[in-house]
Amino acid sequence: MTDQPPRRRLLPAPQRAASILRAAARVFARNGYAATTIEQVAAEAGVSKLIVYRHFNSKRELYRAILDQVRDRLAAVGQPTRPVHESDGDPAIQAAAAALAGTFAVARELPDGYRLLYRHAVREPEFSDYVRELGDAERERIETLLANVADPLIRAWMAGLVANATTEAFLVWLDIGHLERDDEMVERVAYLLAGMVGSLWDRAIARGEPVGPADASP
Repeated sequence: MTDQPPRRRLLPAPQRAASILRAAARVFARNGYAATTIEQVAAEAGVSKLIVYRHFNSKRELYRAILDQVRDRLAAVGQPTRPVHESDGDPAIQAAAAALAGTFAVARELPDGYRLLYRHAVREPEFSDYVRELGDAERERIETLLANVADPLIRAWMAGLVANATTEAFLVWLDIGHLERDDEMVERVAYLLAGMVGSLWDRAIARGEPVGPADASP
């Protein structure tokens, strides 16, 4: 009786697709979209090219599926809805920290997809508009939280600054941080953002400028 090679355990289709997505995110993050091939994705996932094509019709569809996965997971994270006010203090910071923790949990679970979305895809010609639309939606959401800032120019600027600072803080932490200190990092980011927003009100009050409501007449 001859020894038979062990049979590969077949994964259910959803698990196989998820495995391919994780492998593809790693390859795309290393090589970029144009330089990545389906053969490289298949090798990273430990499957044949045919198996990849059973789940995804093209390289573009695969790339888009990674971006959609991260986007959908981020959209499901609960966010504060009440506009921030300078007198809110620690309760507002704790609410922000809870939302940031949910967001970073997605980044920690899907690190290569998160990097792909915010560090790489915006420079890929086929996907830059898609990523910019996501960024615009995020800045609009933050502007809603800053509705008590009367000056629309300052409000838009602050929203962009908060969005960019948060994303960059998370990306850098993914690169250099330690899993066991994630909570500390999130809390530091929350206080950093609170300081940024608080300094706006301090400066406006010192100059006698209006700080809210946002729909006040200029």
